[in-house]
Amino acid sequence: MTAVNYYQLPGDQRDKWYCHLCGGGGRGSKFANLGKHEKTPSHQAAILSREEKKRGVPVPHAPSADTVWTAANDRLEEPEVECSISDHSLAADLAFIDEDSIFSSSTEGPLSNHSSYSYSSGEEVGWDGLLSGDHPHEMNLPQQLSVVQPQTRQERRNFEWWPFKSKEFLVSWMVIGHTRSIIYRATFDHVRMMFNICDITLPDWTTIRRSKEKLRKMLGLQVLSGRLVLNTPVHTLSLKRILALEISNPVVQPHIQYYPEMSEGQNISRLTQSAKWLKELGPHTRAQMVRQGSHDYYLHELVQLQNTLIVVPTFLFESGGEMYARCVTPIVNVDYTSGKLQFIVPKMLPFTSPDLTSIPVSDFTSEYTIMEAPGGTSMLEQCDNKLFGMQLK
Repeated sequence: MTAVNYYQLPGDQRDKWYCHLCGGGGRGSKFANLGKHEKTPSHQAAILSREEKKRGVPVPHAPSADTVWTAANDRLEEPEVECSISDHSLAADLAFIDEDSIFSSSTEGPLSNHSSYSYSSGEEVGWDGLLSGDHPHEMNLPQQLSVVQPQTRQERRNFEWWPFKSKEFLVSWMVIGHTRSIIYRATFDHVRMMFNICDITLPDWTTIRRSKEKLRKMLGLQVLSGRLVLNTPVHTLSLKRILALEISNPVVQPHIQYYPEMSEGQNISRLTQSAKWLKELGPHTRAQMVRQGSHDYYLHELVQLQNTLIVVPTFLFESGGEMYARCVTPIVNVDYTSGKLQFIVPKMLPFTSPDLTSIPVSDFTSEYTIMEAPGGTSMLEQCDNKLFGMQLK
């Protein structure tokens, strides 16, 4: 049997499917009702008409009294009969559309614009509105196409209009607008009615709202609501969330510089070389961590060097393509009552303080959590997980 294409239109509960060839169809599962539909007389007549028209052979009919030859002078004059549109003529028109090269190239196969796109807003169906068993088995992908038919829901999502379900969803988004350019719902219904006159069915307002919410969740965007001075509602996107998404973007991340650069006044070309970023940021706003090998080293935590010296980093910066840390050597006191160690460092040391020393990060060997005290115990337990600050006079 020749493959027949189908298209869908949105319904109240579920999409309705229709046959391109004979115009039949309706609600329910297309896979379950496909066999019944193809056995209907109107569908069989439409297929026969299309096949005969392709071969250029007239459709055979049973002989009737009208087809018996009679002499012209013996033939009675018949009254004219008004032409009326029938189902057969409609099927012939649809068959002509299928045969036309412009329409057939875009509707043959399961990846056609009419059969693949859906307007359903259901939660349990695929992005195209069909269940996995609703696709008819007769509709196979033509061999000349290099596109592989998607089998799973995840593959179907990676399609031409993804993340939108179809181009009609994208058009609806553009019509509704965003923020200050958004239109009223009544205006959208009026525009949607005009599109229906042009045989273009746009999704409902509520469906678009749900699709926007799903897209925001997929993108990780957070909408913050508030009110202005005159009690006017206002909605904004979280700036922290936007920056977090940009930093985690694998395309953007390689181009981001997280550490200030000490250029010593030479070849200044970017903001990372500014003195404010290098020297003037507070303890909580400057770069907090650096990775060396498989270890992470943090500011204001004990670090052991290769020469077993213990220091506390307070600034991180880059110089000559290598990472450095401005470190201070802590004062170690022993609490004889508890047997614990006390590490004391000066508070709020400036970048240019003589108490700070620039040490390459490559000299770091052990971070605070895995350091061992001389007795073999954990340094974390010996100092009671505390670092004391001493105010400078």
